Amino acid sequence: MKNPFCWLGDRSAVWLELATFFRLSYNGIMQTNEFPLTKLLKLLKNIGRWIVTGLVAVYGCPSLVLAEDGRSGVSSSLGGSTPLNGVNINRLLGADRFYDAGFTGSQAIVAAIEGTVPDLSHVTMSNVTERVYGTAVPNTYQVAHHNHPTAVSHAMSGNHGPPPTNTVYHGHGIAYGAETWAGAIATSFQSNGDYNTDFASTASPYSTMMVTGVGGRTADVINSSWWFDNSFGNRLDTIGTDGLANRSGKLLVHIAGNAGSNVSTVRGFGAGYNAITVGALEFGNPLIPYMSVAGFSGRGPNDVAFALETNVWTASQGQTRAAVDIVAPGRNLTLARPTGGSNSYVSNLAGTSYAAPLVTGGAGLLIDAGKTLYGTSQAIDARVIKAVLLNSAEKLPDWDNGQSTSAGHIVTTQSLDYAQGAGRMNLSNAFDQYVNLADGGLATTADLPGVFPGVDAMVGSMGWDFAQVGIMSTNSYFLNQPLAGDSLFSATLAWFVDRNPGSLADFSGAGEEHFANLELDVFQFDNLIDRNRIRTVAQSISMFSVVEHLSFQIDAAGYYGIDVRFPSSHWNFVGSDSEIYGLAWNGVAVPEPHSLAMLVVALTGCCFRGGRRIGDD
Repeated sequence: MKNPFCWLGDRSAVWLELATFFRLSYNGIMQTNEFPLTKLLKLLKNIGRWIVTGLVAVYGCPSLVLAEDGRSGVSSSLGGSTPLNGVNINRLLGADRFYDAGFTGSQAIVAAIEGTVPDLSHVTMSNVTERVYGTAVPNTYQVAHHNHPTAVSHAMSGNHGPPPTNTVYHGHGIAYGAETWAGAIATSFQSNGDYNTDFASTASPYSTMMVTGVGGRTADVINSSWWFDNSFGNRLDTIGTDGLANRSGKLLVHIAGNAGSNVSTVRGFGAGYNAITVGALEFGNPLIPYMSVAGFSGRGPNDVAFALETNVWTASQGQTRAAVDIVAPGRNLTLARPTGGSNSYVSNLAGTSYAAPLVTGGAGLLIDAGKTLYGTSQAIDARVIKAVLLNSAEKLPDWDNGQSTSAGHIVTTQSLDYAQGAGRMNLSNAFDQYVNLADGGLATTADLPGVFPGVDAMVGSMGWDFAQVGIMSTNSYFLNQPLAGDSLFSATLAWFVDRNPGSLADFSGAGEEHFANLELDVFQFDNLIDRNRIRTVAQSISMFSVVEHLSFQIDAAGYYGIDVRFPSSHWNFVGSDSEIYGLAWNGVAVPEPHSLAMLVVALTGCCFRGGRRIGDD
């Protein structure tokens, strides 16, 4: 047994890690729109979790990861041959916030389309209810060919079955209560495990799951952990799947790929537009794991092909587009492996293939909450879910979206960080920003009525909206509470490139229709009655992007608002005069007097009790 205090041997390193953790926790928690007492309790809880994680790093003991309630979740490993001695990934990513509110994905249908389907004999595959095979795709393959899709489905929505115990704590994926569909596209496998597809074998599962349906139902979010060598996003099947998303409003989640750290290394579907593209995080220091992007993870800026006609593009417009949207753990993961038996797992898995389904599962939790609490198609539209997930993501060290000061205000022409997108998925933050106050979240605006151009509305300091903006027009959102000086503010705008999927059988005829160039502004105004604008505060005006994103510190307390502007289109072959979008924002309102009083009382009580204990000693 290790010395319980051996980890104190390098005290300087430990204090450095503690200080880094405290700074990140403080920035992430204290800059939210919560009551001060709630912030204090959450900060104390996270410090406790840091201590537990530190003990896990010493002893390699999974039970310590489960010290709070023994809840099941995907496990990581600390390396070596021990598969289950790392951290609980579900908890790390904040999924507990959904679980505690009763959302496990039960109202969502999540899907993974792979070369073939997962091995349904594995105990984690109990949620798989439908298998959809592409045209000319055989329904039997060697057992080894099922390893990758089984691991992917486990991370996304695996469910070992009730009850979760310490011996199977690693068996639950992120959305472990979701119904799971599986799709297969491989017409044949090669000896090295790679597989062959064609447009027909690819089109049919995506079309079925997203548009035509199975038994009158369609999937809500579809994961694709496979890739091909195209960084422009203009191959026929990329346009086809983007077109299916545009037609259906369904969410696609793709991998950034494992092509390395050079620019324009996001390939395949991940180089498309109408999806969430996911990069992978390195395990790193077990005291504070998954804080940096893995070296193998693909990243931008990516090439842009400009459309001259529906199926004709110019040469690259240069490497100008941020292609990665968000990141999640992608190293040292322990996931299902059917070649070892129906209850076997393999450790140290790495790749964006396993990061993406964690985000797909996270989207499934949001969709579960959206169906239950709001019951509208707008609430679960891909553009809304994407905006919320990106806006609530945690900025990791070295995050940089190119924001600079120009003409007295903040400007970014990049929108997202080229490697980590908006940051690491944080489902606890996503819950707060998506779920309204009455149901346990912190959103004070959860979609404005109607979907039409011409928004000019008063909204809360945190929330989301599904709306439409007309060309050469601006939609304006005026926050109805003043924001605190020196607080963090974020806003994310997400929309689609309007693409036609063509034939649902093989994507023939797929092509470009309209690419709107939307922009995101934050401004300050004088008061709630006159609403006279004082100044522009920040702008996200990236080119050839379908995301605009701002994250900055409010320099002075006051009233702020958001503009969604539609000044122009990159191309427009169908005469479109409007664009649908999802918008999410998070501001810290100036605390009400009673909230400040609660914090003073809480801190005074803590100090009094602490002093008495010291005196009693």
